[in-house]
Parts: sequence; C-alpha cells; structure tokens
Amino acid sequence: MLCQNCKKNTATIFYEETVNGKTSSYALCHECAAKMRAEGKLKDTPDLSDTIGSLFGNPFGDLFGNFMGIPEASTGVQKTVCPDCGCDLNAISQTGMAGCPTCYTFFMESLQPMIRNIHGNTRHTGRIPLRFKARKEKKDQLAQLKKELNEAIKHEEFEKAAELRDQIRSMENENRSESA
Repeated sequence: MLCQNCKKNTATIFYEETVNGKTSSYALCHECAAKMRAEGKLKDTPDLSDTIGSLFGNPFGDLFGNFMGIPEASTGVQKTVCPDCGCDLNAISQTGMAGCPTCYTFFMESLQPMIRNIHGNTRHTGRIPLRFKARKEKKDQLAQLKKELNEAIKHEEFEKAAELRDQIRSMENENRSESA
C-alpha cells in the first residue's frame, strides 16, 4: 500500500483519529508521518523510534524471561483492558469478537466505527421477538403522541394539546399498572 500523502513510498504507519464522531484514517510512510507529527497533525502518536524499538526490543522475552528468570523488556506502552474479562482492543479487532458485554461499553469509542463499517449502522434494526413487540409498539406510539403534543403546543392548538395530554397520561398509567 502506498503512502496517502506522498504516493511514492510504502505505507508503514497506520493512524486512525476520531474527532466529534468523524473518523479519519491515514496510511503513511515513515517520512510523511514524522513530518505530520512535527506539524502537530498527528496527535498522541508515540515517537517512531519507540515504535520500531518495541518491535525488536526483546525478541526472546518469553523464551529466556520465563526460563532464566530475566524480566521481559518493557515497551512503555500501556494496554487498556476490559475490567470484567481482561480482553484488549487489539484482541477484539483480530478476532472480531468482544470478550463480554462490558467490552462494548468500555471500548465504545473505538468499536463504533468498526461496527458501522461491518453492519452499516450501530443500532439494531432487525426483527423484534414477539414478547417485546407489543411493548415496543406502545413505546413508539407514546413517543409519537408526545411529538404531536409538542407540535400542537408550538402551533397554539390547545384543545388538541389537551386531548393528546390526556391520551399520554392514560397510556403512561396503563404502562405503570402493567409493570407493577
């Protein structure tokens, strides 16, 4: 893959940034990434020499570390892991599966673009189980009545607003008695 900036060198740095819900991805060569970092266009990126050092820092860490009691070299990069299952974002992106339901809330900011790319949306829009269908229909109807009430108030149609208010109250009382 060629660098998106110079379109000459091979891209070795892949950077993704989310600002106000808009995700931008960059595939850059070493020189362009260093230049953009110096200009402040790439934020929160580690020094490129640190990245290369972490790749080759201790290639035999597990082999000699565990066997001879030598501590493994620290890369200085802290992994954030899910507090419930210990799964990290790298494992989720490699396997395509979250470790537990908490992963979705803990890594929400990073997972939403991935889910949107795969499914086209981040909200479920498929079928609803029959046991929840009636409840959802009532909830949707109540939301529609509240919207109509606000419109009636805005257009100063107070008689219609009073009727809508009464309908909303009766539906809410009905919902309370069903859930009790």
